[in-house]
Amino acid sequence: MLPNSRQSFKKIQIIRRRLSVILSQRSVLIGLMMICFAAQPWSRDTGIVAYQLLVLFSCFVLFRHGGILRSLKNIRWLVVGLLLLAFTSIISWLFREYQEAPFRAVKPYILLLSIILIFLALQSFKLTQRHLLLIAFTAGLSLTVYAISEHLSGNYRRWSAVENAVDFGNYSAIIGGLLILLAVHFKGDKGRKFVPALLLIVGGIAFYASFRSGTRSSLAIVVLALVGLLLYILIAKRNWTVIGLILLSGLVAGYAIKDNPRIGYMGVELTKAMEGNYSSGSLGQRLELWRLSACIAKDTPVFGVGPGALKYAQLDKWPERCGVTIHAPRGYFYQAHSVYFQTLATLGGGGLLSLLFVFGVLVFFGVQRLNKGGIPLVFVSLSFMSAGLTVDLFFKDFLVVRFVLLVVIGLCWLQLQNYDTRRLEGVT
Repeated sequence: MLPNSRQSFKKIQIIRRRLSVILSQRSVLIGLMMICFAAQPWSRDTGIVAYQLLVLFSCFVLFRHGGILRSLKNIRWLVVGLLLLAFTSIISWLFREYQEAPFRAVKPYILLLSIILIFLALQSFKLTQRHLLLIAFTAGLSLTVYAISEHLSGNYRRWSAVENAVDFGNYSAIIGGLLILLAVHFKGDKGRKFVPALLLIVGGIAFYASFRSGTRSSLAIVVLALVGLLLYILIAKRNWTVIGLILLSGLVAGYAIKDNPRIGYMGVELTKAMEGNYSSGSLGQRLELWRLSACIAKDTPVFGVGPGALKYAQLDKWPERCGVTIHAPRGYFYQAHSVYFQTLATLGGGGLLSLLFVFGVLVFFGVQRLNKGGIPLVFVSLSFMSAGLTVDLFFKDFLVVRFVLLVVIGLCWLQLQNYDTRRLEGVT
């Protein structure tokens, strides 16, 4: 073979190898997850379509690799919780109080099962921390581009992207906290020290986007991120000096924002709400909705009124039977502005217990190996639990997608940090 022919053959082989890597099943899964996150502030429909393709491709991967039942044993308690939640939602809909409630209201609870599919599909390949960091960085980079575009356009209103400002603010805060926690967990050679720096920068911008959304509930997520950072430094690094500096910085920041008008307004609202008979304002309306949901649940404590039936239940029970004061047309609200009260009213006590069981299993998985990659999963789980106090996490498809993908990242990160997946059996 001539020298030129040999060189051409080698180049072709190199190109084929690179194409095989790019078009590999693992790359497709990672690429679809990146598209889901990249599309969040810009186009919800694009993110949902990418998620649907991700689920279908995960099923294809699991079918080809096989051994799914053996892998399911590693996360069997999470599987049990998600199956119970999905089963309860179907039963609640079948025994619903109002026939007008659509079956599509059951879909969010069934979609939660995709946590299992995507996690097992990713688990069948040799993931590295580089892959997960790339996915998380894509989410932060997308928020960074959005923040720059809003500044250039001179938008001084609340930032909300293509969704509700509260949902956007909570999502931005979770992404910011996750990026910072992944940055401090990063283990790389000296030539890659720029990676945590990039993660910290885009994580800080994500926090700023959350601040510009004006979402007060995201403050709890920021506190959770700070606690997670302190725990990691205390458990893994055992560096009290850094902890002292972080606490000092937190005190300084607290004094700096204590006179913020929105913080003061929130304090006034909370005081009035605790005194009772307060139904105006954002917090007051939520408290009344929670009272209404609890009242509805009293008549149907086992299965609830059925998914999607809260709107119709309001027409019967508000305000005469429940005595709530809401400044809106009857039937205007079709969600309780709380994942817990929404689940209690629509799925009953069984649904609420199933939901709490899923949250509890996720937190337990992370706490069980807190010093070996468990902190990001604990942070993601507690952040959603915190945001769920004032937001129904599964009210819209794109909210479900966020929950699924971020939980999958937390589970995969836990697996990567020298974690024996057989110990995910957990509560045995």
